[in-house]
Amino acid sequence: MKRTSDWLWLRVVCPVFLLLMALPAIPAQAQTFAYVADPHTSTVSVIDTANNKLVATIADGVYPWGLAITPDGSRVYVADTGSNSAVVIDTASNKVVATVAVGNNPIGAAVTPDGSRAYVANAFANSVSVIDTADNIVVATITVGNGPYGLAFTPDGSRAYVANSQSSAFPNPGTVSVIDTASNTVTGTIIVGVNPLGVAITPDGRRAYVTNGGDFTVSVIDTASNTVTATVAVGAIPFWLAITPDGTRAYVANGADGTVSVIDTANNTVVATVAVGIFNGPFGVAITPDGSRVYVTNSSGDTVSVISTASNKVVATVKLAAGSGPFGVAITPAFGTRTSLKSSLNPSIYGQKVTFTAIVKSSGPIPPTGRVKFTWGDTIGSAALNSHGVATITRSNLNADPYPLVAVYSGDAHNLSSKSAVLNQVIVETTSAATITSSQNPSTHGQPVTLTATITSPTVIPTGPVTFSAGKMVLGTAQLGGGKAKFTTSTLGVGSTTITATYYGDSNIAKSSASVIQNVK
Repeated sequence: MKRTSDWLWLRVVCPVFLLLMALPAIPAQAQTFAYVADPHTSTVSVIDTANNKLVATIADGVYPWGLAITPDGSRVYVADTGSNSAVVIDTASNKVVATVAVGNNPIGAAVTPDGSRAYVANAFANSVSVIDTADNIVVATITVGNGPYGLAFTPDGSRAYVANSQSSAFPNPGTVSVIDTASNTVTGTIIVGVNPLGVAITPDGRRAYVTNGGDFTVSVIDTASNTVTATVAVGAIPFWLAITPDGTRAYVANGADGTVSVIDTANNTVVATVAVGIFNGPFGVAITPDGSRVYVTNSSGDTVSVISTASNKVVATVKLAAGSGPFGVAITPAFGTRTSLKSSLNPSIYGQKVTFTAIVKSSGPIPPTGRVKFTWGDTIGSAALNSHGVATITRSNLNADPYPLVAVYSGDAHNLSSKSAVLNQVIVETTSAATITSSQNPSTHGQPVTLTATITSPTVIPTGPVTFSAGKMVLGTAQLGGGKAKFTTSTLGVGSTTITATYYGDSNIAKSSASVIQNVK
């Protein structure tokens, strides 16, 4: 089976492949995971993109080639060339849960943006099978051009673009079929370069990029007019490609010269060429949801190269099982989030309860989970999101000060982290009020008199010292307990003395005082 499938691969890719150079015979990466189809070991490998470790190997059909992941990240659809089927993997268990018979020699796979359909390109049947993902049955078969290979959807899911790898007479230009997904009919055919293989569409849906393995170019299609508006020269035999989430760069795997071309989509020029190894045969390309890294399968080796998009350098190499020759790669989705923050009371008074509410919304279909941290540099607390994406904390102990608060969402397996705009929470000083009483008034000379100061506040129970004085003379101090401070004296002179209790407060509580006239006989 392996020898026959390798022959089919050479036939589908293009005859010029043998004229350029003889690649070695194909021997027998929020938390996101890269799923890698490996026809030579009949497996799909799973890479944890957080640490670039191989975490699972799934026995998958006979000759898995291309693959695609549903928008919610729950299923992987693998085009299995050897069994003429689409194999369905559950990402929670990493087990095969369904096998769907499709056309002859399925190569590429793509899932609609709403996740309801999986489309599989059948290279030798010149057709595309449409699978209903709810029950995994084929609901339509669409006739397209010769040798359909790679395919991709517009962001709104209304159209699919299919690269037809074989022209009627090599080296004539190849074509791209445009499918209306509402009717599952071909509504247009676009002439591109020789031996088109891969398709990727910009996030705004305005352009489709098509790799042409036979003339080493990438065709740029204006999806409004379905015409080629630019042709970009890249490396030798470009296979598949991917576009960064922000749409600014296209990464193209050049199978015959061991490089990845980086195209600036603003002007359609190659701005970098990343070497991944002359004998590696780079084939599949996938980009992490945050756009920071590119995963490139090396079909003539047993590795996956990881490229940093910041430096356009290989920053890691993931070793697969011995004898591997990986083709397709796809990465589980992680969706952008938006975090907002509001206060129940702003400004507030020291000691008042204030509830801070963070709301996290995801751009994807899976509600965000996890925790939100409330911070202004120092963290005042954290809380878990509820089922509606809301996290709250209540505080009454923040000092009287301005606080530039932000809510920071840490992300989860499907949703990226985000933080809110600054909320300038102002907490102002609270007031206090003082009263003073005497235990014996009038009193006799030398008789002990206990003076009691009561300090109240509308929001807190004041603490700290109270100073008792007679005119400018300080009699003594006493600490508040339960809002009261007591001081006993027997040194007051005969006559009337104004005794004042002063609570000086602090940065959170305002000063207050009260007086009583003590009469001593």
